[in-house]
Amino acid sequence: MPLRKIWYNSANAMAQIMENVRKMPFWRRAALILVLTGVVMVVGLMLVTYVSSRQLGNEIVKISKAGEPTAFPVVKPPQGTTEDANRYYAEAIGLITPGELTNISKVYIFYRIGLTSLPANQFPADLRDKVTENLTKSQPILTNLDKGAGLWLSWFDTGLSSGKQLRKDRLDSIQAAVILSSLRTLDYIRAGNLDKAADSIATSLKLLRVFDGFPTVHLQSRKMASLQLVCGDIHLLLQRNAASSDPNAPLLKAKRLSPQRLEMLQSLLEETLPPDTLEKTLLAERVSQIEIARNLLPKSIVSKYLSANVPVLPERRSLPSLTWHRMRLYRAFTKLMRDMAWCVRVSRLPWPGPLEQAKDANQAPSGGNSGIVPVIGPLTRLSAETLATVRGTATLIAIERYRQREKKFPDSLALLIPTYLKSVPLDPFSGEPIVYSHDAQTCKLSGALEQADANRPRPAGTDAD
Repeated sequence: MPLRKIWYNSANAMAQIMENVRKMPFWRRAALILVLTGVVMVVGLMLVTYVSSRQLGNEIVKISKAGEPTAFPVVKPPQGTTEDANRYYAEAIGLITPGELTNISKVYIFYRIGLTSLPANQFPADLRDKVTENLTKSQPILTNLDKGAGLWLSWFDTGLSSGKQLRKDRLDSIQAAVILSSLRTLDYIRAGNLDKAADSIATSLKLLRVFDGFPTVHLQSRKMASLQLVCGDIHLLLQRNAASSDPNAPLLKAKRLSPQRLEMLQSLLEETLPPDTLEKTLLAERVSQIEIARNLLPKSIVSKYLSANVPVLPERRSLPSLTWHRMRLYRAFTKLMRDMAWCVRVSRLPWPGPLEQAKDANQAPSGGNSGIVPVIGPLTRLSAETLATVRGTATLIAIERYRQREKKFPDSLALLIPTYLKSVPLDPFSGEPIVYSHDAQTCKLSGALEQADANRPRPAGTDAD
């Protein structure tokens, strides 16, 4: 049948329908218009919802095609590994109740203040006895932490799939274990057992691996707060090590740190916070958000791009029965995925690029209206502070290694390359090399690094929350 004839017949049929409608009573015409309007609205809403779901799916496809993760990584054990640190860490942390975090933090801070401000002969005996009592009672915990420190760690349950309150309790127990190990470190330093103090710091640094299985924003914030605490312990250890060769120092019985211990601490510290930590944190957070939105994604996207072997997050959204609610969720998560892509690009800039870009949330695709944009500024700042602290502390260890060998401070950091440092570290706040100065007795790293305030004791949990 020719196309013109089809068109002619269709027009005649439509004209006949309209004529019949005009002959209907008014109430029937009104009812028909309402029904047709409702059908058009429902079909339109379904179409918009379908398009929105495809847009969200396309964001996942873009992530996968860019070679970026859409699922948490599966950690494989090194060849020949037969034992996992997970067992010892789980046992140690299981012995700590969440409420102990506050008490252990208070004891740690008082002990540290006394250790840094009082001569050895004026140190309060009651405080020393209280610490000894805490450490004796916690010996099974510390023993398990020491055993786990020497082993490979596959994955540790930080409470990701346990709900917000249980997750918080789990993280509080982990941070209490970190502080307990640091408290033991301070006790060794006070007693002049510097090599044992270095081993205790190594246990603390190894324990921080438990945050790396699913390094989302919240977990990494906790890790960085704990890492700054441990760096403060290292600073105190270096001060006591330098004083051990001073005849006027209060710790005359202290034996200087062995070069092997110093090298071990520097290596562990550099491994604990890689330069791309901010990027990895944001990539992990995006994977977490993808898992939360899993039920909203088209099944074809889920089966092709997402892993089936993942923990079920309590925050995972169920598919709403109302189409309007579905559309709102699709749009919200699509906006979040686009903003997260912007955050990841910002995290890959050389420092201090991320700090500068994160200040202006309006540059994000959503204009700063998604959930991640208000977080990127504080997270970037905390990452820069912690990176500055770690780089500064590792540099001080390298300087001490040089001083022990050459019996003097290096005239410049360039003299530490390549034996003690691979390169002169950059200050993340300025993007310039760390500023170093010294005299016959002391050395100093200055510039924006001073903003990190590595020596300030931080009660675990306060900075992360």
